[in-house]
Formats: sequence, C-alpha cells, structure tokens
Amino acid sequence: MFIIDKYLFMDIKYLLLIINVFFLISCGNKKKLDNECDKVIAIVNEKRIYLSQIDSLASFQLYDIRKNALKLFLSRYIIENEAEKNNITVDSFINLNIINSISISEDEVNKYNENQNFKSDYVKNNVIDSLKIINQLYARKRKEIFDSLIIKLKPSYDIQTFLIHPSFNTQILKSLYSYDKGNTNSETIIYVIHSYNCSSCKSAELKLKLLYEKFHRKVNFRYIFYDDYIDKSAMACDAAAVQDKHWEMHDLLINYSGEINDSILNIFVIKLELNREKFLTDINNKDFLKKHLYNRDVLNSNGIYSVPTFIVNNIIVDNIDYLEDVILWELNRQ
Repeated sequence: MFIIDKYLFMDIKYLLLIINVFFLISCGNKKKLDNECDKVIAIVNEKRIYLSQIDSLASFQLYDIRKNALKLFLSRYIIENEAEKNNITVDSFINLNIINSISISEDEVNKYNENQNFKSDYVKNNVIDSLKIINQLYARKRKEIFDSLIIKLKPSYDIQTFLIHPSFNTQILKSLYSYDKGNTNSETIIYVIHSYNCSSCKSAELKLKLLYEKFHRKVNFRYIFYDDYIDKSAMACDAAAVQDKHWEMHDLLINYSGEINDSILNIFVIKLELNREKFLTDINNKDFLKKHLYNRDVLNSNGIYSVPTFIVNNIIVDNIDYLEDVILWELNRQ
C-alpha cells in the first residue's frame, strides 16, 4: 500500500505505467494475427507453453494493479475533497491529520529493537542504527493513521466500485469431472477447485461449510479436484461415491491432517461401512484416473495452477474472505 503524502502522485503514475505495459502485451489489446495468442513461447520437457497461458496469468496481475490504483485514486479524492472543505491545501491537511499525529517514544524503539532480527542494513560496526528503526516505525505509524483516517471518512461518501476479477470461461468448467451439492438447479454455481493434500484447502473448508449452510438452497457448490499428482485421496472419493458415500469420504479426507495412505483409507472404509472389496476395485479404476488427468490438463491450459481456487459463475475469487460478497452480488443480479 502506498501512503498518500507528497510522493503519492508519483506512485500512481508508476502504477498507470505498469497498467499500460500490461495492455500492450495482452492478446486482447494488441493488434496481432488471430492465432498469435496460441503461439508457443517456451517448451519444457517437450511440454509446450502458449502465449495465451501467460496472458491469462498476466490478466490476474493486472487486476491486482488496477485494484491498488483504484484504492489510491479513491483515497486521493477523499483527501483532496476534505482539504477543500476545510479551505486548506492537501499538504496542510495531511500534516494536520496524519504527520502531526505521529510520535515515536524511546520505549517503542527499544521494544522494536528487542523483537526484531535485524538485517545487515540495520547494523553498522555491530551497532544498531536507531535512525533506521525510527524511520521504519514512522512509516508503519503513518500507514496506520492514514488507513484509519480513510476508514473514518469513507462512510460520508457515496462510493460504488465495479472492478471485478478477470472472468473465466465457465463452458470449460462445465466439461470437468465434478461433484455437486446444494441447489443443483441454481444458475449460481460456486466452483471449488481443491486438493486433499493442500493445507489451505483444509483451512478453507470450515468457511465453505458456513457458506453452504447459508446459501445451499440458492446456490450450487461444485467441487473439482486438482493436483499435479493424482493420488489415492481423489480416487477414494470416487470409489466411495459408487457406494453413495462421496461427501462422507470427502469430510474425512479434508479434515485429516496427516498423510493419507492405505492404512488411513482402510480405517475410513470401516468407519463409513463401505464394501471393502468393491472399494479396492473402484479405487484402481482407470476411468476415474483419466477423468482427473483431464481435469488437471484443462485447468492448467487455462491458467489455473493452484488451490484452493474459487470461481462464482465466471468470477474468480482469490480470497475466500470475499466469497460471500461475490455470491450475494451474483444472486442479486438474477
């Protein structure tokens, strides 16, 4: 986050320069031949990497840059407007409400000194540079005071933002092998791209369950397994699904923190009262493996390389904390 002070406008210019660079390299914005987006730009172990894949990733970075730039512009507008209302300059307003509010005590410097493992640029001749510590604390406090000021002032402004995350071709997602729960007839679909070997996926599951309890009558939750290596965890859910116990196996796997091996799966089979012989046959079903390999290749070719990834209809949500807001947005559009 850039702090609004006399250097703020320089920061915004740099952000706009970066945005323009992204526009120039984007397939959708540069005059090229129609097939240039499918141009091979690298080969790794005989695997081709296409320009369209890189542009897909670049579009996500462009969104983050735009989001930060928008935040800066909104903050700048609020500061300028408040300064005008008080009949003072922007610099005077910043000095009055931010700079003059900053104070750093000796105790704060000593506490910072005790709690930090200093890098070499903080130490000279085995002596810690107190001025650098003060500058670091000053920058931190300036940011905290500025953020608090903007939060305090924002409610008095009618702000509507319409910047959304890059969209995803949902026709591609509909072709993938998945499991649904909730309102399977709903026009609003939450694609949960996950793995049973991902700690972040396991952490997200609690919030997903809360969202499911809140929206399961209105929304379809569609789970798609993705991993570089298709192991027995995914296949175990498929085998359990044959015996109508997919979600029960899913819950056991997603909540298990240790290594998922044959012994653990056997315990789960017993716990779910599955037919063990049939389970062992189905977990080695090559058709299931082919479907997961297809999912992986399709997701990779469309710029999805990490889990968890959430997509609400065609809107990619990179933070589960924002998922509910996007769900409500999509429901209100119907």
